[in-house]
Amino acid sequence: MSEFTNTKQKRLAKLKEVSSLILKTGNAKSFIDVNKDFIPTVIPTDFIELFDEIINEGNKMEEVKVLTNKVLNVFYEPIRDYKRIEPEPDSFLGVLEQNNHEMELVLNEIRPVFKAFVKDTDNKDLRNELAETLK
Repeated sequence: MSEFTNTKQKRLAKLKEVSSLILKTGNAKSFIDVNKDFIPTVIPTDFIELFDEIINEGNKMEEVKVLTNKVLNVFYEPIRDYKRIEPEPDSFLGVLEQNNHEMELVLNEIRPVFKAFVKDTDNKDLRNELAETLK
């Protein structure tokens, strides 16, 4: 196994440790006190794997929501400071990013109409407006 894989597995194990502590006690103070050197080593992809495992373990969604908030508060700074590699604009990832940006604009445009429609699904005017917006 490569050093990268071992390191990633160690980070995930530590993240699972803090998650278990938070689920049991509601706070991570004892973890933070003992693991100050570990906290800056995490990377954003670690959390995708962590939360995937947490959800697949069958935890209740309300518990997962609270846990997510608390875990991300503990690791806020390293997540915020993480420097991602920017893709070239004409690369595959660059084009996907541009597509995501365009989709965000469309979703932001339909959001108010969609929210109103969800509250009143029988409203034909809102249904028509939503259909027009989606064209």
